[in-house]
Amino acid sequence: MNTAWHFATIAFQPYPDVGEFVNVGALAVAIPDRLLAYRLLPAKGTARIHAFFPELDPAIYMEGRHRLEAELERLEETVNHTLDMNLNRHRIPAGQPPLPGFAGEAELLFKSLTAPRDGLFRFHAKGVRLAPSKEKLLDAVFNRYVVRAAAGPNNEEEMLSTASALSG
Repeated sequence: MNTAWHFATIAFQPYPDVGEFVNVGALAVAIPDRLLAYRLLPAKGTARIHAFFPELDPAIYMEGRHRLEAELERLEETVNHTLDMNLNRHRIPAGQPPLPGFAGEAELLFKSLTAPRDGLFRFHAKGVRLAPSKEKLLDAVFNRYVVRAAAGPNNEEEMLSTASALSG
């Protein structure tokens, strides 16, 4: 069964005043049960960053990425798990109230996580997509926006024909 997911790309943007960025990851929140998921480029993959920003010290990206991943891991743990009385982690079962403060509002959680803020990383390309699992969703979004596997003339034609079919 497919689940609806809010998703956004994670962009590395060291010079926000210039507007240049490179997509380095994806973040998603499942709409009905507010499950959080993310994926980042591998830590050792700085060649892409260097190609976009050759003058930038790679340590700046690596330190920023390390901090971002630590924060996303913390958020994933907080949102997706709760601690029972014996301090055993478990997934919140369907129908059970979510953690206090989230009130099951996946859209509010997603907007809060992806709100504009200062820093090296920003969220772009927000949308909603159906997927049978978080892995399938992250594969699709990551491949499309980070790896850019579907980019090219054929995909542009397909997007234009889809857009005209939807508007007509």
